Amino acid sequence: MSYDPRLVNDAPRAAATWSAPEQAAPVGAAGMPRQQPQMPQQQPVQDGASQRQAATIDQQPPAATPNVDVIESEAEVVVMIEVPGFSKDEITVQADASNLYVTAERSSDPQMGIEGDDNVLLRECPDRLERAITLPNYIDPGEATAEHVDGVCHVTVPKDEAERQHEIAFQ
Repeated sequence: MSYDPRLVNDAPRAAATWSAPEQAAPVGAAGMPRQQPQMPQQQPVQDGASQRQAATIDQQPPAATPNVDVIESEAEVVVMIEVPGFSKDEITVQADASNLYVTAERSSDPQMGIEGDDNVLLRECPDRLERAITLPNYIDPGEATAEHVDGVCHVTVPKDEAERQHEIAFQ
């Protein structure tokens, strides 16, 4: 007896392979395949402003989210933001009544750090960082200070003296 790849257990092998249930045609009441109605494809309508906005978004590099630690003491809130590879001139810190906004952006010079005939095989350092941190309502953003040490930005926001929680003694 010889081996024939066209036979399985001495019976002819099926010519077609399985089809997934989604690929099977729906069957009507008479057992005949039904035609699926075709939905018309709508093209999105863009006006000039939408096209300009899309172009502006495409031009900005994608923003990564930096790691953040928020520590609250009795007198202040300290926010530590990891911004490795960014100088303090490339970092913008803004505060309002209850939020702290941190943005860091460097030039995306493709030749940065490349010498001679070197090729970049992997690039994971982001060119842009953005983070919004919600702070307690009793802070004083006008008195906030920031310093940049070893790739970490320390932002110290003092609590508003009038809004601080005070203990009330019983009489």
